[in-house]
Amino acid sequence: MNTCLASAIALSTIGAFAAQNVTDQPKFEVASVKRTDHCEFNTSADPGAIALKGVPLKAVLMEAVKLQADQIEGPSWLDADCLDISARMPEGATRDQIPAMLQALLIERFKLAFHEEDRPSPGYALVVDKNGPVEVPIWRRRDQGVHNYGGACP
Repeated sequence: MNTCLASAIALSTIGAFAAQNVTDQPKFEVASVKRTDHCEFNTSADPGAIALKGVPLKAVLMEAVKLQADQIEGPSWLDADCLDISARMPEGATRDQIPAMLQALLIERFKLAFHEEDRPSPGYALVVDKNGPVEVPIWRRRDQGVHNYGGACP
């Protein structure tokens, strides 16, 4: 039985910038992005600079858009292609701005476009009924924090 689960991210590397406004986002002062065959997943952040060595593109996306791996959908090479990213942050930038700067970098260098969409996803809850435990279908909407046991998707 299908249920509704919000916030699956479908990714595409089309040439359009979609609705993202890159000019409003903080950007790295200078950045180097190189594809590498060595996926070692080594990260470091010094004051004013970050270095991501051998990090899969999906992990960079997870950091940039603040989602979990199962919430990002895209081609299989998101997990297979690894990058070396070295970047210098502008004067006065904070660590909290790194995701927005990564977003701007991905949009600028890869022409990344992304959007949110609702996707059906199976889900069940084990609840105690008057006759004992029973599995019931559930749905959850992230934006409303609503949980419905046994109901239909909105």
